[in-house]
Amino acid sequence: MKRSKNSLIAFSLGMVHIAVALQHIYAVWISPFIIMALILFVSYQKPRWFQRYLHIKEPEGLWALNVVSFLLLLVYLFPLSWLEPIIVLGCVSLLEYGRYKWKSNHLTWEDRLGTRETTIKQTDQVLLDLRRERHDYVKHLSSLQYMLEQGHHQEAIQYMEDLVGEFEQLSTSVSGEKSAVAGVLHSYHREAKDRKIQLRYEFEVPASKLPLPQEEIVVLLGNALSNALEAAQQFQESVGEEGQVIAKLQKKSAFYILTIRNDTLPVPNWVLDRLYHIPATTTKAETGERGYGATSIQSIVQKRHGHLDFTYKQNHFTLKIKLPSIQIE
Repeated sequence: MKRSKNSLIAFSLGMVHIAVALQHIYAVWISPFIIMALILFVSYQKPRWFQRYLHIKEPEGLWALNVVSFLLLLVYLFPLSWLEPIIVLGCVSLLEYGRYKWKSNHLTWEDRLGTRETTIKQTDQVLLDLRRERHDYVKHLSSLQYMLEQGHHQEAIQYMEDLVGEFEQLSTSVSGEKSAVAGVLHSYHREAKDRKIQLRYEFEVPASKLPLPQEEIVVLLGNALSNALEAAQQFQESVGEEGQVIAKLQKKSAFYILTIRNDTLPVPNWVLDRLYHIPATTTKAETGERGYGATSIQSIVQKRHGHLDFTYKQNHFTLKIKLPSIQIE
């Protein structure tokens, strides 16, 4: 097992603290016995505790606690009145830095867990829809058989075309995709259908082929499709025409190109100027959302050395994302 240097240093500082504290109460002779007893206890009675304590994986900013421990040790060794306020101030500053880092890590993991929980629900929905289609398959065949026996050929053809269109909608969402990506694509296709918005996927390659971790693909597609559907619905409610969203994915040379085009109401220039850069920039006034989805997209694109561009023209908003097919960490 690889051990953390921070934890080894912290353990050593802890032993020194014990020795110095015992020296101040004139019992330094007992410190070797106490230290040995502690080592034996954690080594034989609680080995898993010790292994976790020394494990190399640890949150960022943990080194700040070692500095705090060292500074407090200075108070024992150099009991100067002018030094104590400086050490206290330094300790408080480092503790607050550690708090910030741990809070940041906690929020990051909370977001990841939320994304995974949503992905699981979306994947379950895909499986339920597939089971429903399979369950209804025999009933559809029976209906077609009856129509043909009765000579209702035109009606049977129309019925078959409707069925094929319905099957193609489900197939487009899940064909060649990994479970999490299939879940998010199918989820937004269902949402578009419920909102009576036309959503089309025109993928030359599966979205799962994007050179990103599956979790980032889900966040990228989820935020982009959510924003597009929101804008298309506002357009639909205001203009009275069916809103449209078209998502395309192409592989050209050394790049994957994701393009999402949607109908939208006129977008103010001040929003366009700040979009994908400032979290508070949003047109979702009624929902109370703060527009963090756009900056999440930008963050992923920058992290993966891609390029993001968008255009607005005649009630159409187009988002274009280019990602290199080979990612260098």
